[in-house]
Amino acid sequence: MKYTTYLLFTIILFFSSCAEPKPLVFKGVQSIKIEKASFGKNIFKAEFTYQNPNSFGLVLNKLDCNVYINDELFTQYTLDTNFSIPSNAEFALPATMEIELSSLLKNSVDILFNNPMKI
Repeated sequence: MKYTTYLLFTIILFFSSCAEPKPLVFKGVQSIKIEKASFGKNIFKAEFTYQNPNSFGLVLNKLDCNVYINDELFTQYTLDTNFSIPSNAEFALPATMEIELSSLLKNSVDILFNNPMKI
């Protein structure tokens, strides 16, 4: 009887402690810097702020991300290096993005007239 109680307690403890990690929460853009400006592709470096809602730290091995502005694809970026993410904390991820001039011009009108933008 005692063995069965310990076994049942161990099984319940095991399944309750193995929770799936919660997704990271996007908080905003911390900084943007123009690396190369041209009439074709422009290169920007930015830092995006995220929140880790998990009670444990994570190591990010690879990130493929699409950036949408007003529900339209603006650009894509990837991160291929190991990045340590602290538990229950905000952190900034560096990103290098290539953006077409036409995409920049389309969204610059909204910026000039201070229209709200959904990122």
